[in-house]
Amino acid sequence: MSNVAILGAGSAGRALATRLVHGGARVCFGVRDPGAVTAQLTGSLAGVSAVDPRSAVADAEVVLLAVPAPAALRGGPADAVRR
Repeated sequence: MSNVAILGAGSAGRALATRLVHGGARVCFGVRDPGAVTAQLTGSLAGVSAVDPRSAVADAEVVLLAVPAPAALRGGPADAVRR
């Protein structure tokens, strides 16, 4: 079973997470507001955790970036991991 971190929990991130969870992966979202995202994770994503980006990637074997391009380039989750 792979540990997968997905930076971003919007529609693309959730679609990726749903497929990965169904495939047996352990998924963790890296987001700016983990509390707000955790409250929205229901159904097949109910067991998925949401934490800050740095914590999400710490134990991940695979990291997926699922944010809009401007967020990926400046001030988004990728910047948070680099700091």
